[in-house]
Amino acid sequence: MAKPETFRVAFLIEGGETAGLGHVERSKVLATELARRGHRLTAAVRGPEGILAERGWPDTDALCVLPRGVPAAGSDELSGFLSDNPPAWVCIDGYGFRDDGSIKALGNQGPRTLAFEDDSDTACQLSANIVINQNTRIPDARTRDAAAEKILSGPEFALVDDAFRRARSQRPANELKRALITLGGSDPMGLTRPALDLLERAAPGELEIDLVVGPYFSDRGPFETQRHNVTIHQAPRTLAPLMAEADLVITAAGTTCWQACCLGRPIIAIVAAANQHEVARTLDDAGAALVCSAEDFAAPDFILRAEANLFENNTIRQAMADKARALVDGRGAKRIADAMGL
Repeated sequence: MAKPETFRVAFLIEGGETAGLGHVERSKVLATELARRGHRLTAAVRGPEGILAERGWPDTDALCVLPRGVPAAGSDELSGFLSDNPPAWVCIDGYGFRDDGSIKALGNQGPRTLAFEDDSDTACQLSANIVINQNTRIPDARTRDAAAEKILSGPEFALVDDAFRRARSQRPANELKRALITLGGSDPMGLTRPALDLLERAAPGELEIDLVVGPYFSDRGPFETQRHNVTIHQAPRTLAPLMAEADLVITAAGTTCWQACCLGRPIIAIVAAANQHEVARTLDDAGAALVCSAEDFAAPDFILRAEANLFENNTIRQAMADKARALVDGRGAKRIADAMGL
């Protein structure tokens, strides 16, 4: 039996203090699946040089650090990198590459392109072979005239590490005993302390709280409550073990929500950035999370909602967990790799 043909796939990614870790983490899942299938990887990063190794990326044949303030597709660094390591596909994850015209420019240079986009309107405008929007299902009537050859949309394409899928059989406890607070790589809205305060004021009994402090947090603590036991976790490579133990996840309405959905965890999802509205709407429509804005998160009305719907009502919390679990099965990377023909 002939061995399957292998290809080189380049990743173009933003990450770091300003861009956060979402693009790096999301792309890592697809890169891992492609490497598992035998394909060779290269990566060009607009961000810290060591960020991929720090986040547990699979090995790459070559790595390039892109300059800031210069369109990626027009930079000598990327042009030389792609010339030396010609890819069959370029996978692009970062809003700056969209805004500086790099997605369209790279598509005109020969390789097939796949672009991630978190806004459904923009997804329909991008000129790429495949556009991924994992946050919401875009109706066929909107994608029919899209600039891309193919748009893959909805949580079935959510990129979730296999560690979460393997832990799906571990269900949350009937009673709320352990909570996870994780608010991204930098927590730019300063939501970590309000999250602790919410649990202090509204959660019953004495909880075990796992609190993740990202690598770019300006607030380094201490983080404490009077009633609960708080364990600090400094920039873990994966949230899977912590989330598998949690009975409730408090997080921003970004990619972490899809990880929590895959595990079937009830979620408090906070809209902390403009690119999170579609995630929040999908979760809210499915009844898979208690959603709020960053501005309303600490308001008395929201605290009362959380108390009534999550902290004091085990039945509602378990129903939310089941609805979350139904949204994401953890096979998004496999579906995307298949759609790429790889």
